[in-house]
Amino acid sequence: MKNTKVKQLFNNTILFGIGNFGSKILVLLLVPIYTASLTTSQYGFVDLVINVVNVLTPIFALSVYEAVFRDQLDGELDQVKKERAFFLAIEITLVSLVFYALVLLVGANWLPRGMSYVVLLGLILVFLQNIQNLFGQYVRGNGHTVRYTLNGLITAGTLFVISVLLVYYWHMGVVGYICSIIFSVVVSILILGPATPRWRLTSVFKRISLSELKSMLRYSIPMIPNAIIWWLFNGVVRFGILFAVGVSANGLFAAAAKLPSIISVVVYIFTQAWELNAVQAAEEDDNQFYTLIINGFIIVEFTISLFLIMFSQPIGQIFIGGEFALGWRLIPGLLMANFWYGLATILGVNYMVSRKTSGLGLSTALGFIVTVIGLSIFLPLFKIYGAIIALNLGYLSMVVYRIIDTKEMMEIKYLQLAISAGVLLVATILVTNQNKFNMLENSSWFGLGMMLVLLAYWRIIIKVFKEIIGFLNDRFL
Repeated sequence: MKNTKVKQLFNNTILFGIGNFGSKILVLLLVPIYTASLTTSQYGFVDLVINVVNVLTPIFALSVYEAVFRDQLDGELDQVKKERAFFLAIEITLVSLVFYALVLLVGANWLPRGMSYVVLLGLILVFLQNIQNLFGQYVRGNGHTVRYTLNGLITAGTLFVISVLLVYYWHMGVVGYICSIIFSVVVSILILGPATPRWRLTSVFKRISLSELKSMLRYSIPMIPNAIIWWLFNGVVRFGILFAVGVSANGLFAAAAKLPSIISVVVYIFTQAWELNAVQAAEEDDNQFYTLIINGFIIVEFTISLFLIMFSQPIGQIFIGGEFALGWRLIPGLLMANFWYGLATILGVNYMVSRKTSGLGLSTALGFIVTVIGLSIFLPLFKIYGAIIALNLGYLSMVVYRIIDTKEMMEIKYLQLAISAGVLLVATILVTNQNKFNMLENSSWFGLGMMLVLLAYWRIIIKVFKEIIGFLNDRFL
């Protein structure tokens, strides 16, 4: 049975990885097209609009698509109840659309000339993204991972083609940028739609149940802060640097954050796959498998983080050259912050599994408060490095809270985790203060750090290798 779980987790991780990396490559190719077609002010403005849209999307319909996903994984619910959750989420989304449309109509008179069109397009995009998320979570929760992956690739390809037409060839500027995203989201909905339950607009609201509504919102509302965690933390840190250090330092920080974001992508891909297995493991009371995956994840994330930290100078100078070249010194600290962020994210799955999502919201709020306090203390003392310290403390506080709050679900190896964190901290300090990169020296430090952690986790590593060998035997022999 365990080999079957490992096989399922492996296959889902590969599929989600193909979809996510393929999509991100296509989107990355759009950057030179946007920069060649838009002025700096247009690009800055539309980037702000899209960020606001991304923040408003989970708030708009109270993250009900997360509740739909969880219900699809529940082995105790029959298909009728799972579909009722889907219909209820549609009802909430439609009510939200009416509410926000009325707010827009009332507030339209106070908007600057020309802004009403952008705001209207933004509202349409928020609504469509909620429908897309709702359809996507239903499809993913029901195991249609191939359709889900193809949807990501086709949607990104559509965005690329339409953006080239509207923004590059037809010079539609900000409106073309937003319309291209809207068009790609519509295509996504059309791809995902056939795999969702059939419903009619005229009969949707006949299914409303107050008890089911309360249950759904009790689960979904605490997940809103977690859904916008990146914008919460990144926003407060960026504003802190902007006001305390200056615009150029803020640009340096933004450029340096590109490399650490690789870890975030890997974590996101694995989390998508792990969510599908975690509920099953919990329902079968398989704490051993649950513990194995969490600790195995820590080892893999540590290895990637340590490697990138030790070689952040040469890698960073490739990613951020020119006037941003000195920004490589910020990368080690940001990589360590992303290590904590990744661990906090994977621990956040525990709340989804147990349906006790209030702890998810509380831990995110705690991390945000710690980050703000850290900024007020360390920014004046250490300037831009103070922001990195604050970010690390914020994510670390989330990890500590989530480990303590969900300790009954898995066994975290505290000593081993402390050793891993200590190795990363020492590596971060060494590399940040290194004047000249030395391949032999840095490789030696990487090897020493890996040896310490491998010795600390040797029992877990043996178990992981046994699972991998068993999986390979089942698959190829």
